Amino acid sequence: MFKKKYLPLFLILIMAIFISSCSKSEPKIDGPVEEKIELKDIEGELVDKYIEDDISYVEIKSDEIKKLKVDADLIDEFDKGSIVSAEYDEDLEIKNIKLLSKPKEPVKKEEPVEIEISSNIIMPTEKVPTEDLNIVKSFDVKDFNEYGILEVSMFTNAQKDDTGHFMWDDGNEFLILARMENEDYVLFEERVQLGQPEFYVFNEDNIFHIAILESSTAHLSFKDYTLNEQGFSENIYYETEGNVNMISY
Repeated sequence: MFKKKYLPLFLILIMAIFISSCSKSEPKIDGPVEEKIELKDIEGELVDKYIEDDISYVEIKSDEIKKLKVDADLIDEFDKGSIVSAEYDEDLEIKNIKLLSKPKEPVKKEEPVEIEISSNIIMPTEKVPTEDLNIVKSFDVKDFNEYGILEVSMFTNAQKDDTGHFMWDDGNEFLILARMENEDYVLFEERVQLGQPEFYVFNEDNIFHIAILESSTAHLSFKDYTLNEQGFSENIYYETEGNVNMISY
C-alpha cells in the first residue's frame, strides 16, 4: 500500500537529484573582476622630459609630438634625443618604456687654426743698380696690376760659365725687385747659404701677390707680399728662429 502510493513521488525526487548533478554551475570568483587594459604603442625620439604640477611627463616625437605621463624612475637614465619605444593607456600614462638607441654624439666642428701673421709695409725706393748682377728669372706683370709694377725679377752675384750656367758658391747674394719705371720695391736682399729663394707671382680676388720661399742650411721662411695704395704689405707666415740646422733643403 505504501509503495504504490509514494512510488511516483520517489521517482520524481530521484530524477531531480540526477538532473541537478548533471547541470554545470559557473565557478564562483572571489573579489572584483579585473578589466583588460588596452595599451597603445609609440616609437620615436625622446625630445623632452620634465615635471609639471608634480607629475613627470615626456614628449615623444613620432608622426607628431605626444605628451605622456610617466613614472620618473622609468626614464631617469634616458637622455633627450634617445630613441624609445613605449606603451601607454587611455589616460596617456606610460606603462612600459624601453631604450632603443642613445642620442647621437654631435659632430664637433674643427676650429680653424689661426696663423699669427706679422705685417710690415715696404715703400718704393730709387732705382736699384743691377749692372754687376746676373738675372736669374723675371716676369712681365704690367697687365696684372694697377699700381705701375712692370716686372718682378730676381738677381744674384753668382757668375756664369761659358755655356751660360750659374757657378754657384757655398753662399750667394740674391736680390728680388718689383720694378716700376722710376722706382723699385726691394722685397728680398740677402745672402743665402747653400740654397736660393723662390718667388711666385699671382692674383687672388683681384689682389696682386708676390710670395717668397727661402730655404738654406740655416734658415727657412715663407713671406707673402700684397700690393695696395701704400706699397707692398709684407706678411710673414713662417720664419725659423735661433740656431737652425736644416737636415734637408
